[in-house]
Amino acid sequence: GADSVTSSSDAAATTNGERPTGNLFSEAASEISRGRSPDSAAATNGRLGTGNLFSDAASEILPPSEDNVWTSGQSLAESSRELAEKENSQKRKFDQVEVITGEESESNVLQMNCKLYAWVSGSWQERGRGILRLNDWDAGKEIHSRLVIRTQGTLVVMLNTKVWAEMSVERASNKSVRFTALDADGQPKIFLAMGSPKDVDLLYNSLEWRVAASRSQTHEDGEGSDNTKKAKKDDAGAIALTR
Repeated sequence: GADSVTSSSDAAATTNGERPTGNLFSEAASEISRGRSPDSAAATNGRLGTGNLFSDAASEILPPSEDNVWTSGQSLAESSRELAEKENSQKRKFDQVEVITGEESESNVLQMNCKLYAWVSGSWQERGRGILRLNDWDAGKEIHSRLVIRTQGTLVVMLNTKVWAEMSVERASNKSVRFTALDADGQPKIFLAMGSPKDVDLLYNSLEWRVAASRSQTHEDGEGSDNTKKAKKDDAGAIALTR
């Protein structure tokens, strides 16, 4: 009767005039094959469905925009360079400090790496490794020299001694030179400087030459002093005779 007609019309409206098959999967497939409704098309920005659920889902994923936070329109190299510059700008900057050693007015004639030993209580005691420097400077008409040995890095003075006439210099081996020097307490000690054969040979010859020059200068000064005394005595006798 009327109820059966009403239910039939409702079913027809629900299935767009098609007869339902009674199978939910078949009905869903038929809906996809006919395309989405205007509402679903609006939801997909006007793009019609392909009928494939995975393809339709993939089409919903928009491509990355140029304003993406990760790339910001820059290459990886540019981003890395900007990051490095930012880190460098945030690092604490230190001013370069001039190191004053007291050797600025002296002329360095020899520099070598060495290991220094001191003869203490009948045995050699190591003072440390460092840089040996032989310096000269002018004092009037005379040339003076000194040995300075500092530890590497910290520049702590291990030995600072002048080269004088009574200084003893000996070639202990092809890798070492033995010499006398004044220690930090002002007492004379025997020291041993070890290094490469080439550096040690140059050190020995340089020290020996300067010690010989110092002895020669001291000898000349002694003769000069005797001549001065004799001249003063002669002058005094001459003055006495004129009186």
